[in-house]
Amino acid sequence: MRTSVKVLLGIGGVLLIGGIALLGVGRSRLGGLEDPFILKEVTNGTIILHDEDGEGELGVSFWVEGEYLDEDDDGLWDYCNSTNISIISHPEIADWGEGYDGEFYYEAGKYEEYGASNCNSDKRNRNLDLKRDHGLIKVGRACLACYAGEIEFESNTTVWVTYDDEVLGDLLSGIGGLGAGICSLCCGLIMLIIGIIMQFSGTDDTGAGVGMVMTPDGQMVVTTNAPQPQMMTAAPAPTIQPMVQSEQSVETNTEGWFEPK
Repeated sequence: MRTSVKVLLGIGGVLLIGGIALLGVGRSRLGGLEDPFILKEVTNGTIILHDEDGEGELGVSFWVEGEYLDEDDDGLWDYCNSTNISIISHPEIADWGEGYDGEFYYEAGKYEEYGASNCNSDKRNRNLDLKRDHGLIKVGRACLACYAGEIEFESNTTVWVTYDDEVLGDLLSGIGGLGAGICSLCCGLIMLIIGIIMQFSGTDDTGAGVGMVMTPDGQMVVTTNAPQPQMMTAAPAPTIQPMVQSEQSVETNTEGWFEPK
């Protein structure tokens, strides 16, 4: 087996195994989103925030069982009027979160979609991420921009709590793992296929090979190590040298022929 084929098959195999591993990590991370709660069915609790980058955390979100209804037509979702959550203590706050001071605030929907944090009874102001699987709707958030530390809260109704930074981290790492795994699998399969094709259709290492070299003037040229054909050359024709006698020998012979006896 040629060295180039061995290298291709080796790299392809490593990429294939790495891709499978990355897919497993991605699926595991995304699987954790099926049960994202740090606290379940509580009326009080303490949550530890990590803030690994030292820039302040997104905080925590509170969820309750219920429906998005406004039966009294006061312009607010009914469940917000019956839910009161108090923050007893929280860590220090980064500058970008001064408007909320780490306290609880109502946020029924997704801020990035609705553009505001409140309980207005607007169909756009809803968060149904946990409604289908858990029957929960979002009531609000707390400790926006909190540094590392503990947050303690109390609620007048049963709540479920998610740590938003961990949920977002699992989502991004899960998607990243799946994407990287798919790319690694594709590259590994391609290299394996190319290696197999080269093995069954190519020559051995002593055969022709193609490479690129740079000439002194900076141009790239293609080179090959294919053996050059032997050129058959004819043997040189023999050279005939004429025999020439010296004048002296001729004269001597001549004199000898005509000398009288």
